[in-house]
Amino acid sequence: MEEFCLQYLSKEKYHVLIEFNWGGTIAALWFAYLYIKSQNISDTSYIAHFEEDFHATNKDWFIDSKNKLNSPPNYIYIGEHIPCVSDPKQNQKMCKVVKNDTRRQGRYIFKDIYSKYGCNIIDSKYTDGGYYFSNLKNLKCIEKKIGVFHKGNQNTKWNHVVDGIILGEVGFPSQVAQYYDFIGLDRKKYFSHEYLEH
Repeated sequence: MEEFCLQYLSKEKYHVLIEFNWGGTIAALWFAYLYIKSQNISDTSYIAHFEEDFHATNKDWFIDSKNKLNSPPNYIYIGEHIPCVSDPKQNQKMCKVVKNDTRRQGRYIFKDIYSKYGCNIIDSKYTDGGYYFSNLKNLKCIEKKIGVFHKGNQNTKWNHVVDGIILGEVGFPSQVAQYYDFIGLDRKKYFSHEYLEH
């Protein structure tokens, strides 16, 4: 990722957003979206959002994400995933949270937990949470349908299980899936989820 930024963005201006961490990665995506929306840029501008310890292992992530976003069936965003254990047919599609998915054991979320936080979720679907790629136009569409991307309490510190997983990694895509389709790039082919020391 750093190599990509240095090669393609070295002459661009940077803006660092500093916010109270009440919602983890999805709240950070929300703040990045709000900032970009406030700028005078095209709705077709691309947005690539990574977790802090998540990085690309090759240069194909950008082109392949862009191609998937702009080709039928017109996905609203491109994420990343580890192929589903419970349903191999879902490997290139949205993963569904099911009780017997050993990789997601402990992440099966009951609807009453979502409703406590004001999430309107019919069925849980997700991509894993390390990467989100879209454009400004699509994120505006998501906002029109679900409002603030993360439904957590903006006055309390981020909690890994509730904010990171329930309302973030699973909650955000599950809300989006009621209106739009998304897909994930295979994590092993494109990314690494390891902290890098520089």
